[in-house]
Amino acid sequence: MKKGFIIAGIVLVVLLGILIAVPFVFRDALLEKTRTTINRNLNVEISFSDFRLSLIKDFPKASLELKGLTVTGKNDFAGDTLMNVKSFRTSFGLLDLFTPDNLTINEIILDQPVLRLLVNENNQVNWQIFPEDEAGAQPEHSGQAQNGDAFALQLSRIDIKNADVYYTDLTLPMQFDLNGINMLIDGRMYGSDTRLKAAGTAGQVNLVYDGVSYITKTRLGLESLLNINFDTWDFRFSEGELMVNNLPLDLEGSFSMPADTIWFDLGFASRASTLGEILALTPPDYEVYLKDLTATGNASFTGSFKGFYFGDSYPDLQIQLRLAGGNARYAGMPEEIRNISGNLAVVKPQGDFNLTKINISNAHFEIRNNPMDMNLQLSNLMEDLRFDGNVAGRLDFDHLKGALPLDSLDMAGMLDINLGLKGIYSAIENKTYERLHADGLVSLQNFTYRSKDLTQPVQISSGKLDFAPERINLRQMDMKIGQSDMALSGAVTDYFPYFFSGGTLNGNLQLKSNYLNINELMQLQVEQNAPAPVVQEPTDNRRRKSDAPAAAAVQASQISAFKVPDKVNIAVQADVNRALYDRLNINSINGTVSIGNGKLDLRGVNMNLLDGELRIAGSYANTQENKPLVDMAISLINFDIPTAFQSLNLIRTYLPIAAQSKGRFSTTLNLKGQLSENMTLLMPSLNGNGLFESTNVQVLNSPVFNKIKSVLNEEKLRDVRVDDFAARFNIENGNLVLRPFETKIAGQQAVFAGRLNADNLISMQIGFLINRDALSKSIENTLGMLPGQKNIQVIPVGISINGPVKDPDVKVDLSDARDLVKQEVKNASKEELQKTINRLGDGLRKLLR
Repeated sequence: MKKGFIIAGIVLVVLLGILIAVPFVFRDALLEKTRTTINRNLNVEISFSDFRLSLIKDFPKASLELKGLTVTGKNDFAGDTLMNVKSFRTSFGLLDLFTPDNLTINEIILDQPVLRLLVNENNQVNWQIFPEDEAGAQPEHSGQAQNGDAFALQLSRIDIKNADVYYTDLTLPMQFDLNGINMLIDGRMYGSDTRLKAAGTAGQVNLVYDGVSYITKTRLGLESLLNINFDTWDFRFSEGELMVNNLPLDLEGSFSMPADTIWFDLGFASRASTLGEILALTPPDYEVYLKDLTATGNASFTGSFKGFYFGDSYPDLQIQLRLAGGNARYAGMPEEIRNISGNLAVVKPQGDFNLTKINISNAHFEIRNNPMDMNLQLSNLMEDLRFDGNVAGRLDFDHLKGALPLDSLDMAGMLDINLGLKGIYSAIENKTYERLHADGLVSLQNFTYRSKDLTQPVQISSGKLDFAPERINLRQMDMKIGQSDMALSGAVTDYFPYFFSGGTLNGNLQLKSNYLNINELMQLQVEQNAPAPVVQEPTDNRRRKSDAPAAAAVQASQISAFKVPDKVNIAVQADVNRALYDRLNINSINGTVSIGNGKLDLRGVNMNLLDGELRIAGSYANTQENKPLVDMAISLINFDIPTAFQSLNLIRTYLPIAAQSKGRFSTTLNLKGQLSENMTLLMPSLNGNGLFESTNVQVLNSPVFNKIKSVLNEEKLRDVRVDDFAARFNIENGNLVLRPFETKIAGQQAVFAGRLNADNLISMQIGFLINRDALSKSIENTLGMLPGQKNIQVIPVGISINGPVKDPDVKVDLSDARDLVKQEVKNASKEELQKTINRLGDGLRKLLR
């Protein structure tokens, strides 16, 4: 007994050794056999990263595995990858190792294969992998090779794991993808007749034709018995179930490939008979909208695919979806969508896809007795789309909110619509609107729209849109946005290209308003991640009068640059009674505002503010940096100086003396430059020129003029009146350069010149000619003792102002006055000079120093 165990052990060890050694012995022979067979029989190049042979893994069968398998084309498709496979594994009889010329393959297992099928511009296909002299030959079905070198197939199992298939036809153009395919086929796959069981799924199906997505992220599943006749290459499905997303369909029929033509006779029908079950067709991306939805009603979904496929001719396609007596309600919602009905038909006779027609007919639903009906016909889909549709009904948005979970939208009011549209797509592209027929009316009543993306509600008390092929007539649109009221009328044209082909929307509108809060309108769109400003309420819960300016300041600080929309060319004729911008109350706004090519143009815009008139013409265009460019011609007419100083930053910057002045002024200004993100002027960017004119100006208690009281009579300094003047100036990179101009200050002749730079540093020179009676008492007393003093009636005095605007350094220059005095003294007689010297003493010497 012991001897027997020893012998058995030795035999077992020998057998194991053989099983381990044989793969190494036959590996090179099988590797060479694989390569030569493929290269001889297929019109492709094959490469793989690893080749493994095992006698133990699938014992008593041998297994062969190729890793990193890549199949690339030849000739016109040289270098293009037809297929790559992470792992290709098969098994065959163990004894076939000793007769490698007659290997018989029993199963194929593919792990993560990717198949890329391509039809190029010349209508050539990359899957023609058999040599041309064999392409027309009938395939062998006996399971044996045509010669002694080929593999034989006696398959009973094909297992495909996580595969992707990409089909691209550049002649159409069309892209069809199947992703995440898992397929298992069991049964005898050799002999002339066979019966198989096939089961598989595809995680995503996508179809794009001529740039348009027709099928997106649709799931497919298939279970069926498959009968194959290899003599006629006929494939017949029976007891089949096709899953489209979550909807099961019964599948029956066949297809055959007796030659180059493929014949189809397939049909399907839904097992479902209710609306709720048909909704299982919904693509995965939209399933979230069906959560908590209960739907009832009669429904059916059927279709067929019959005919032949050869070249550009595809089989007849018929798809029918019918709904009747449907009702739907979301859980927790008070309203129900009732009487849902309609028919969808997709029809394509034998031929190309351009023969396809889509017809939606008698589509209907009701919400609280408010009906909505729709019909739509589409044809000539691939070349020049033809469309014919209409929609009519009444919708109460309060009831709609009660039927649909519109969490992000808040709407109220009534919509009445009766709109029809018929034509061809090329008429839109070519603007041949006479080939289109569009008519109908859309009206809104007591409509309110709120959104988390808007800072203010949009309210439309009444509005009517009248549609025609070439234009939309806005009969009247009465609306409010926050505190602003607007009445709009007019028309827009070219709306078809704008909505369908990225064209430009043109139009002319009239705007009338009693009040516009421009601060609110400019902040209508909520900025992402921007915290809302907080205004603290008084502790006694009563709003004080002083809170209003504070609130206005907070509101004004929120003003930011806005982007003018592209592809819009609309002129708005405005007539506004009152408006608020920043802290300015504006009245009687009239003029034309044009929007075009991303730019805002103002033409002849007039308004009253600060007890004066403002006229503006120019343009505004935002930039990628959100720093708008402006090019403006501005006229300020008869403005009150103190009010303008308090309200206009431009006056505070360039006319600082206005802080101690009263009176009125007018100015014209041509200005180019840039604004900040908060709509304030970027001073270094400004360039321009202008004219400043004054009326009845008085300077009250000016620190600058107070510093020249040693020269000018103090009485004159109490109420410094400035004669009306006109001064021209330039603005150079934010620096104001004042050209010399003449006026009278407190009745004294004066010449002004100088500059104010962008950093608020002033450099100003004033040349006075002061009358004798306006001199300070000290200077007058001294002059009274001079010889020839009767000839000195005007004294020249220079004033230089330098430094920061708020606290400049003021210097008085009397050098010209001294020269004048010296000259008059020289012209006096010796007697007059001697008498004057005796009287003046130190005073004269002091003046003449």
